[in-house]
Amino acid sequence: MSSRACDSCRRRKIKCDSSSTPCSNCRISSLDCAYTVPPKKRGPKPTSVRRRRVQHAASSPVAETASQSPARALTDDPGLPSRGWHQLVGIEPDVTSPGFSCHSHGHSSETLSIGRHPMQPYGIGAWPNSSIPDVRDAAMMIYSQLVSVIHTAVPSRSIGQIVDDCINLYFQFIFPIGPICHEPTLRRDAARLFPDSPREGLPSPTAASPSAFSADHEPKSHLATIRAFTLLTSLCADTAMIMPDRLLRLPNVVASSFLNASRGCLKLFEDYDIEHANSTSIVIRILQSAALHSSGRTGHSWHVLGQAILLAQELRLDHERSLARHASDPLEAQLLRSLFWVLHMSNRSAAVLNNRPILLRGSLFDPPPDVSFLAPDRIPLLDPTRPFNAPPFEDRLLAGADLCCRLWSSASDLIQGIQDCAHLQPDGPERGPTVAALMRSYVAFAGILDDLPHWLQVPDSVMSDDKVDAAAAAYQRGTFWRLRVDVVVTFHCLRMVLLRRCAEHGLVAVMGLSEEPLMLAMRTAEIARDCLDAVEAIPFEYLQANGEPLMEKFRQIGSALLELSQNTDYDMIENRAKAYLTRLLNILARLDSRAVDLLNGDQP
Repeated sequence: MSSRACDSCRRRKIKCDSSSTPCSNCRISSLDCAYTVPPKKRGPKPTSVRRRRVQHAASSPVAETASQSPARALTDDPGLPSRGWHQLVGIEPDVTSPGFSCHSHGHSSETLSIGRHPMQPYGIGAWPNSSIPDVRDAAMMIYSQLVSVIHTAVPSRSIGQIVDDCINLYFQFIFPIGPICHEPTLRRDAARLFPDSPREGLPSPTAASPSAFSADHEPKSHLATIRAFTLLTSLCADTAMIMPDRLLRLPNVVASSFLNASRGCLKLFEDYDIEHANSTSIVIRILQSAALHSSGRTGHSWHVLGQAILLAQELRLDHERSLARHASDPLEAQLLRSLFWVLHMSNRSAAVLNNRPILLRGSLFDPPPDVSFLAPDRIPLLDPTRPFNAPPFEDRLLAGADLCCRLWSSASDLIQGIQDCAHLQPDGPERGPTVAALMRSYVAFAGILDDLPHWLQVPDSVMSDDKVDAAAAAYQRGTFWRLRVDVVVTFHCLRMVLLRRCAEHGLVAVMGLSEEPLMLAMRTAEIARDCLDAVEAIPFEYLQANGEPLMEKFRQIGSALLELSQNTDYDMIENRAKAYLTRLLNILARLDSRAVDLLNGDQP
């Protein structure tokens, strides 16, 4: 009998009988039984190594995390600040295992080092060429803890039911603004990763991971499985953060746990994911950014969105020739096309509302972007077997999403033009033609909603007919109301932002106004009134489904009204501004932002 323990038993620090292959422990746990890790030298450790390990043990919260309940391990640290995934799940991976080796392209495998101290990176450097036992074990631990947390928080529902509800609400209320997911693929992965337990339909708190995490699968299958799990948990986090209790009654801990599981799992393969990015890589980061934004952590959200933008730039998504490389996979090409425009819109939104830089630009030597939002040979993204998606539902959704993109793109170009014009000499020869060009651009922007489709003007006009039954018609009306909220509020918010920028730089002539203060005050009040009238005509439940992004736009309107009420010299304008501000504050109070709840209750 060999005295050497197998790799799995060594990692788990349990006695290995080594009597057969696989050993009894690996056979019971369905793990690979291998002897690939070289034996370590016996004897005392070098002084420097002992000192580093003692310091690491003193500062590491691993032992504390391991002694906590699974629920606390996932929920105590919603931001995962500066802590690795191994601390999230309460285990410390063996960085000497093949799953954590780092291979450089074209060179022999060796450990990266800086000076005399080796740097052992956590994450996958050589996947799919390595056996990845540690990565699989860590993913299974994250999965098991997520199931346990949700079972404790919502004992009356299984995690499979919650995931299914999140997917349904995502495609009804979030997908229309950013069509970046393929519904059939998501539902297939959800059924595979979150099957309901046959015991009373509820999962056991200690249930093992599904067969998708089985050790019998090839490394590439492991990557696809962990990517799918990361995508689903990020989607559920985004949906649970945004949806009001009327639509999805879940405690805040569920949304935070989905987000932490997604971010912890991404850390397992982040290095490989960056080097081998695809559409899923970008979607995961967009959804994580949206969930962070909805929780009120805008700085963190922007950082994660920046990662998605960098991946899009690396893939050169702004040019048709880059998408042509995916001719053999038209679905991937369709998703990448949509992702470019959703990132374009998100970047412009962050720049206009939060003064963030424009990151999604072409390189110095590239021509301007030539990717169109709607491709003539596009692949449907919604599930055609569901009656709710009966044609022409998806075509209408994509037309609405294209309208949102054009709004943000037109407004951001106008703001950039206003900034550039402000630096020109007032009497210079270039200023007159520049102002005239800006006026034409503003007229085009102001007329974007003139040809609004009837189903967006009056969503309740969608009625059942031979192709759409009553339930499907009600579903589609709710989706169009959600889309109308975004389009209309965004339009009026951008009108207000443009007015304030023009007034700041002395360019109100661009909007056809004079420099008279009364004229500017009247236009500010008119824009606020138009926005409030449009919002109050929308059923309130569809305002709630817009989440924190809607609140940000309302804050732009409220800021302008507050400034107007305090600085105007005209009593009539002051009274109107105060009245409009009261109406807006009533709407904000009723919306009851989830970000405020999370910041006040769930975060330190």
